[in-house]
Amino acid sequence: MEFVYRELQIEPTNRCNLHCSICSHTLLDPPKARDLTLAEFKSILERLKNNNIERVFLQGLGEPFLNRELNAMILYASQRNIFVYTTTNGNILNEEIIQGMISCGLNELRVSIDAPGVKLYEQIKCGGKLERVIDAVKLINKKKKECGVSRPTLRLNAVAMKDTISQLPQLIHMAASLGFVEVSLIPLVVHGRGWATDEHNISVLAFDELKGLISQAKKIAGELGIELVSGVSTQRHSEAMAMEQPVAPKCYYSMYVQSNGDFSPCCNIPLRFGNLFDEEIADILNGEKMSKLRAFIQQAKPSCHNCVNFAYNLMHC
Repeated sequence: MEFVYRELQIEPTNRCNLHCSICSHTLLDPPKARDLTLAEFKSILERLKNNNIERVFLQGLGEPFLNRELNAMILYASQRNIFVYTTTNGNILNEEIIQGMISCGLNELRVSIDAPGVKLYEQIKCGGKLERVIDAVKLINKKKKECGVSRPTLRLNAVAMKDTISQLPQLIHMAASLGFVEVSLIPLVVHGRGWATDEHNISVLAFDELKGLISQAKKIAGELGIELVSGVSTQRHSEAMAMEQPVAPKCYYSMYVQSNGDFSPCCNIPLRFGNLFDEEIADILNGEKMSKLRAFIQQAKPSCHNCVNFAYNLMHC
């Protein structure tokens, strides 16, 4: 398989308005606060124009909409026929931001809601208010209708945890009622702190119990017209390994740029391969670190599901 870079993940900011009990931003030493500027964003796309970038994912460690130039970045990319999507915890979305994302051509918005109940949601999303997020999603739907547009498409992200997985059916019902087209289970990365510990990891559940919960959720999602997308976890159920489907590693086709310009093939690979603000992109892509990574991938032929940070996939049960 050739390395053809068509997707670019860019971190608009590493600042966040919440202190989630499962997030590295809260649990580990935070980086020096920095917002990407619009000029820097334009420079990144310009320097990568020969790569024919098709998709830009505006997301990193922080809450993207804390960057006041985010909608301008969305507009700049969309005017170049690039598919643009981002994520949000939804707690700072107001009418001005929402109208801006719609007017600027955001294709897809992923909203992070880990639990459908207020108590558990707020234990995970420390400082967040579930009611505030629900109101914001309703306002997005209202504004889309007023503008006569169907985008941004709404997708819901939920971290798969032992504490939340039993509430997945209720979460799917919530998603359907709010106009989401997808619920995506994403990994709990175990940091050994806060709620990001083995005891909260979904892998502590018996495999048969987990399989039953997922099967029930898939049935409900199908009945409601919701796509349920499997996520992964940092601890593997050995019984699930054979069920995984081969997926090309993201680093075959994507690149990740932090708000300070640091470059890596994927946001889940904690290695610095260079800096786009200080080095030529060709020097980074053809450098020793990237060459070693490519050689390893070509030899080992891993998928994202068996990467060091990933583990199980039950959607194909």
